[in-house]
Amino acid sequence: MQNTIATPQASRTGREAAEVAAVLRSRILSGQMAPGEFLPTVRALSEEREVSCGTAWRALKALESEGLVAARPRHGFLVLSRAWSPEKGCPVAYVLSAQSSTGRWEGLNQALLTGLQEAAARRGSSLLGIGQKGASPAKVLEQLKSARAWGVIVDVHSPGVVHLARESGLSVVMVDAWHEDAEVDAVIQDGFRGGLLAAKHLAGRGHRRIGWLGPVSESIHSMTRFGGATSGLRRSGLELPPELQADTAGGPGFEAARALLSRPDRPTGLLALWRDMALDAAKAARELGLHLDSDLEIVGWCAEELYEKDYAAHFADGPVPPAVVWSIATLTDTAVARLAERRANPGMPPLRLSVNTRLRLTETKEGAQR
Repeated sequence: MQNTIATPQASRTGREAAEVAAVLRSRILSGQMAPGEFLPTVRALSEEREVSCGTAWRALKALESEGLVAARPRHGFLVLSRAWSPEKGCPVAYVLSAQSSTGRWEGLNQALLTGLQEAAARRGSSLLGIGQKGASPAKVLEQLKSARAWGVIVDVHSPGVVHLARESGLSVVMVDAWHEDAEVDAVIQDGFRGGLLAAKHLAGRGHRRIGWLGPVSESIHSMTRFGGATSGLRRSGLELPPELQADTAGGPGFEAARALLSRPDRPTGLLALWRDMALDAAKAARELGLHLDSDLEIVGWCAEELYEKDYAAHFADGPVPPAVVWSIATLTDTAVARLAERRANPGMPPLRLSVNTRLRLTETKEGAQR
């Protein structure tokens, strides 16, 4: 094997490249150059530091290997959010589309915010909640930069916010949402498994006329839950006939449930795989004189942490319908962990990560589950 001996010229070039990289690194880490800004071009850097273009190129590639910058074809090297770190007190931001900047966070939104705050704290970071409602993507980006956020978690596919954040070098993860055009990481509930378990349960209880109450194809939640439910029924030799499908398309479920349960061939089992849909179905059943459990069995859906307050409490005068549940803590912790991983390795391909769902059955007075 032939030994390679470094020449004086090669040693000098390597030393100069390291010196140039050190200067640029200092500018980035000190905040002189923020995420979203481009470093000087190879030619400009060569002239500024009085080195060859090759040396300037090596310095830029060294910073790229450290994850501080990323090459953008025909544009140059973009400063990434790794320069803004939790160790410097920089927060992670949670942008909620339907929340105004002055409104109160409630229900699931508040629970997700709290979960993300706790997940960020476990990693030595703070969390900044930003209400996007009524604010332009540019205004949101201005808030992100002002706070020196090292990453962004969004709750829906907001193309403007996602595009500007990514173009500014910020890492982005969608939480409890996904869109086929987003091209970013997403952490969501496993809707397919939940729908499958719900359908399997009703079929196993002997129901042969099983209905659907809720949206069918408006979001990843409706598509996966409906897909899992229909697959589960087919596995049991059953179908979900069109006449027993009440597609609410994001609207209220009470009138749709009342119409469905008023049919002569009404379903005896009902897949209402949203909390509000399950409550609307139960209300409609009561008004029609139907008894939950003996006349109609419903399967609902709820976050585990909100189950007692937001689901079971509405059935204090009777049996609590089974519900598919999922963990907010697991979802938020996974989202923050993935964001940190994305920040450390910006070149990773985007993934869709599913949080486990399970069926929580009705608890009897004796404590047994049915």
